Amino acid sequence: MTTMRRALLAAFLQVGAVALGAGSGADMNGDGKVDLGDPLRLLAFLFAEGPAPEPCAVCWYGSVPRGDINLDGKCNIGDAIATLMYLFAGGREPPECPECYPCTPARLPATGATKCYDADTRLEIPCDSPEWPGQDGYYRAGCALEGRFVDNGDGTVSDTCTGLMWQKDAPKLSEAPEQDPDGRVLWQTALDYCESLSLAGHDDWRLPNGLELLTLIDDWTRVRSDVFLDPLFVEGSPLENWKFWGSSYYSCAYPEIKCVQFRGGGTDLDSRPLVDVHHVRGVRGGLETPCASRLPATGISTCHEPPSMTEIPCDSVDWPGQDGYYRAGRPVEGRFLDHGEGTVTDLATGLMWVRATPAPGVEYDPDGDGKVLWQEALLFCHGLEFAGHDDWRLPNVVELLSIMSLPYVPGNPEHPPLDFTIGGYWTSTPVVDGGGFYVVGRCFGAVWNGPNMPFRVHPVRGGL
Repeated sequence: MTTMRRALLAAFLQVGAVALGAGSGADMNGDGKVDLGDPLRLLAFLFAEGPAPEPCAVCWYGSVPRGDINLDGKCNIGDAIATLMYLFAGGREPPECPECYPCTPARLPATGATKCYDADTRLEIPCDSPEWPGQDGYYRAGCALEGRFVDNGDGTVSDTCTGLMWQKDAPKLSEAPEQDPDGRVLWQTALDYCESLSLAGHDDWRLPNGLELLTLIDDWTRVRSDVFLDPLFVEGSPLENWKFWGSSYYSCAYPEIKCVQFRGGGTDLDSRPLVDVHHVRGVRGGLETPCASRLPATGISTCHEPPSMTEIPCDSVDWPGQDGYYRAGRPVEGRFLDHGEGTVTDLATGLMWVRATPAPGVEYDPDGDGKVLWQEALLFCHGLEFAGHDDWRLPNVVELLSIMSLPYVPGNPEHPPLDFTIGGYWTSTPVVDGGGFYVVGRCFGAVWNGPNMPFRVHPVRGGL
């Protein structure tokens, strides 16, 4: 090529060039600007076996690609056209490159399940049973209970799994001691108490969000009359009622506040925070950096004032310290990686989920209503071969709650790309004395049901 032709070509390529920087999603060749060479490189990649666009970043889970300029979830000729429209016809500015998710995966707490059961006879069976495979007691996924909670000797307990520090003893702060000697309070009092708490040289205590509070359950398989807490939290707190306030607001059937009932285990929602009274326990930590907590954030970003639960500024002095203010936990933004093959990875936990069930091309629901019995759920997940993987399993109750704790807001960009229907989903976690197994729902948290009730299934893999 002659010098003159090279000069003319260079001038042609510079027409419309915009120095958006290498952070632009349209800078296909990574030269720090967007010009005609970028859609040409994309077209060459799509149709002429040319080199792939330069990645936005290389992360622990793979490269973050460039190319989806029109944000339709695909890289195709439409993206080249969108770039040309931007350069020459006043089209929309290309999006910035997505960054790497800032955290590496952290294990969730284990449920404490170590045994497996025949749901028909309610008898213990070997955990490698081919008829009842893949139970929680077989996989035992997550941080083990042994040594998890450490008494610091100063009125606090550290959780070595989640990285959080907890107030050891539940205070008795009754609004009306003569009526409620157990020491329960309204939600506003619980928020205020934690915001003003000074303990063990720390003054950054807060009311835990719903997921943080749930992870205090040390063993989900205890007999129903037990308190589902490590003895460290029970010995100094002789309570009659073990229901505790969380800081998370949910809007499902009603505007409600997340609570946890530790006697008997399970979650609850309270729609009357100006009337009902529960206990309080402060938590701290998980706010220093995006990855300081080993738990995912709930994704709740708003704050509310009872009784109407009208949205209010999150720095309200009257209703302080709500989940929407602190947003503690690993960030929701960028948390879910859609592989485009019917699977999604939760980058906060490292778990891979089937995006929708029934999964495309999979027969598991002869009735067509999306629901199966518990044994059918176990067998389906255990035998599932999908998206190149054959190590799928039925999730345990903590794993499913880590996804279900996100607010259900269809169309919200912070809502994960997982297709959940309102209703219950089976887990692999047993309730020992009830002859049942935990079911998790978008709006009701975790409850237990008999094995002959039909519920939906959402397979998972990893975390072992």
